[in-house]
Amino acid sequence: MEPLQATSVTRIRQDSPEQASSKPCWFATQEGVELPLDVDGVLLDIDDFVYDSSTDWRWLVQLLCRMGLQTHFVPFYAIWQRDYLPCVNRGQEDYWGAFSRLLKDVGMSRAAVEEVRVAWQPRRLPFVNCSRPLPGVAAMLARLSKLQLPVGAISNTPGPAEVLRQRLRAIHLERWVSSVTTAGSIRCSAPDRYLYEHAAQQLASHPTRLVFVGHNWLEITGAADSGMRTICCWNDPNSGQADIYLQRLDVLPELIVRGQVSRLAG
Repeated sequence: MEPLQATSVTRIRQDSPEQASSKPCWFATQEGVELPLDVDGVLLDIDDFVYDSSTDWRWLVQLLCRMGLQTHFVPFYAIWQRDYLPCVNRGQEDYWGAFSRLLKDVGMSRAAVEEVRVAWQPRRLPFVNCSRPLPGVAAMLARLSKLQLPVGAISNTPGPAEVLRQRLRAIHLERWVSSVTTAGSIRCSAPDRYLYEHAAQQLASHPTRLVFVGHNWLEITGAADSGMRTICCWNDPNSGQADIYLQRLDVLPELIVRGQVSRLAG
């Protein structure tokens, strides 16, 4: 692993004096980064961070644009996640019902909505099943495993946790994951802090002793509200305010190493 460079990590969040007194301090300097000394687990946002789960939606948005809808993937998907997906995750509405409502709300006719359904439904499952780990993920998980640090997987999706576990197994990542939590399995939705508190319980830990790593603004907000320290990777411009932004995924294990060394030295 290459030495940690100052350009690999950027300090984002500045705590108020009241927050600083109750939370361990993260900071980036020319000398590197120091972690809280009581971190005992890592929680990873699976979707679009560990593997690309947006392939079907990108195809869908291209279809909608060809049908005359003026939109782009990022804002359209953000609206879905913020305003419609929570009802699905909480069991208040099925997936297609919520999506049909979204299409009608943006002005599509009932006939056009049905046309989209007929075109999209047969393609969703093949897209989901062809997921592959993103570059560097397997190596990063293997390195964290060697550090004997529990890793939990979390997903703001309506499916049961077992489905996510099967997906991780299919892409050969399950062996490095200690626990799996989905929003649908506990009937809540990001950024509800209960989603992250439950994930912490699955790791036999507390949110304040975990580091959340992801890129989506909803997940980062929810993790921070639960008391977790947050790390944003891939530099998503819509990721909200994270504690640390990583330029490279392979930096993460070294951050944990530094924290463990500091803990032993103290």
